Amino acid sequence: MAAALPDMGKLLACAVEVASALAYLHARGILHGDLTCNNVLLLEDVDDSRGFTTKVRGIIQGRADCSESQHVHHAALMCRNFFF
Repeated sequence: MAAALPDMGKLLACAVEVASALAYLHARGILHGDLTCNNVLLLEDVDDSRGFTTKVRGIIQGRADCSESQHVHHAALMCRNFFF
């Protein structure tokens, strides 16, 4: 028996949500620095037709517009968990 194909509409919606979270960070000059499957979460959402929503979690690594010394300073200030 052949395996069922994934719902491409649901996969595309997840990809758009991940891209939107990264765009939000990048627009503020913030780099994620560690986007992996372990940092992409599917959370139950009864208001979404899929039954879940996609969130990006991780540690903010710093700002993209900083010099090396500024990057260390910003990374120390911004090294906290975030959830978008």
